[in-house]
Amino acid sequence: MEDLVQYVWHNRPAYFPVYGQTNLSGRLARLAEKTTEALVMLGALSGLIVGGLRLKDELVSRRTAPKLVNEVPFK
Repeated sequence: MEDLVQYVWHNRPAYFPVYGQTNLSGRLARLAEKTTEALVMLGALSGLIVGGLRLKDELVSRRTAPKLVNEVPFK
């Protein structure tokens, strides 16, 4: 395993930043982390919106569905 790590390390592209090596790489790492967090939040928010719309559609369709002839109303 250590040989694989050494191989990858020595054959990395020249532009590959070492984490914490420069201030720019630290900023890029933080930006990537914040971007990932924002995308996860956006996905969760869109899931809530879609779930809410599906629930609304289900409730509306139940309310406007034609009544059966022999259906017993709530007592």
